Amino acid sequence: MKNWKFLPVPFLLAVPMMAGAQSSVTLYGLVDVAVSVQNLGKGNVNSMQGGSYPSRLGVKGTEDLGGGLSATFQQEGDLNVDAGTGNATGGGFTFSRISLVGLKGSLGQLEMGRSYTPAFLGALNHDYSAYGFYNSLLTFTAIPGGITTRYSNGLFYTSPDLSGVTMRAAASLGERSTAPKTVGNAFGLSAVYKKDNFGLDAYYQVDQVGLPIGAATPLSAAGKVQAGLGGQYTVSGVRLLAGYGQVKTNGLSDKVTATNVGVVIPVGVGQILGQIMRINGSAATGAAPSAVAWGAAYRYFMSKRTSLYVTAGQTRNNATATYALFSTVPNVPSAAGISPRGFAVGIQHSF
Repeated sequence: MKNWKFLPVPFLLAVPMMAGAQSSVTLYGLVDVAVSVQNLGKGNVNSMQGGSYPSRLGVKGTEDLGGGLSATFQQEGDLNVDAGTGNATGGGFTFSRISLVGLKGSLGQLEMGRSYTPAFLGALNHDYSAYGFYNSLLTFTAIPGGITTRYSNGLFYTSPDLSGVTMRAAASLGERSTAPKTVGNAFGLSAVYKKDNFGLDAYYQVDQVGLPIGAATPLSAAGKVQAGLGGQYTVSGVRLLAGYGQVKTNGLSDKVTATNVGVVIPVGVGQILGQIMRINGSAATGAAPSAVAWGAAYRYFMSKRTSLYVTAGQTRNNATATYALFSTVPNVPSAAGISPRGFAVGIQHSF
């Protein structure tokens, strides 16, 4: 620093104190980009975008407070690798993925800020690619009426390992000053059991949301109830996965369900992955929307941090459905009844 002598003495004294107080700080990230061909109903679209997992940049750290207690923090934001920008409006970079500070000890970890919901983390365990590649369970979570992915203004608790079981709980404040003040409030619970080659997960979540515009009470505190369960089993190195999820708004007829079955097969230094999912919606009149969504991929591990992959998928909508083909973003068909499909080849590196 060339101009160090112009800095005030208190600042110079504070720098080593701050550095010494922090036990560890880690800069981490994931860079993923693919060349893809997609058809959403108006011909093929060639593009370069994330093909499996969203690219991100983050920083996290801990400070040892003594007595088995640590202070923790984590900040993480999205990157657009193809354009060299952040994912916020105008290409800016924000920590919209995760923004947390908290404490961790023998009784678990308690954090405040913005992070993933218990339901989202619970369903992660029975998805064929852990929310990557075409038509992962993101196809279900991201649709209108799907699972809420993150809470802002949240309080998050994660239990220690309880004989293979990890419990999560979260609550979010809607921060409304006018009635009904409960709109925007939310809470969720999940439990994940993992032991050797077997795993189970379950989640329950309630978001207090306003009814759609045009309803008798446009801004009521109706709860969107999200619940599901799933499991996985590994035999001879082959991992089998299955799950079921349901979302329903109290007092309304709207309902969305998803059932998925997936497999992960090791092949040399790579793996073949596949999943099929049935999505069923509801409609006040006429035929209810539904779709069969499938996704498949092959990943070749060049190292622990770098892999090449190819992935393909399609969402076969019925005449009234507009469910998307999901990769890192929802690729929405141009009209009801169209079945979007895609193919991508990409590279991923984590650090």
